[in-house]
Amino acid sequence: MVCSDEAEIAAAVEAGKFALYAWDGDEKFEAHIKATYKATTRCIPAAGQFTDDMISSLPTGTMRTIFARAF
Repeated sequence: MVCSDEAEIAAAVEAGKFALYAWDGDEKFEAHIKATYKATTRCIPAAGQFTDDMISSLPTGTMRTIFARAF
């Protein structure tokens, strides 16, 4: 699920889905997601991989990142 904010990340994770998010690499945000939603960074796809059609333009200084729970 493509997410544009924390609420959408939470909805995706709570539904058992992967949350694809344009993350800026802030370790505090990553720790917050882990503590609050029990989700971690699962993958950081490189440009040209399977997510290019999902997030067409990334804000400067961000990277495609997948957050999810490990089961």
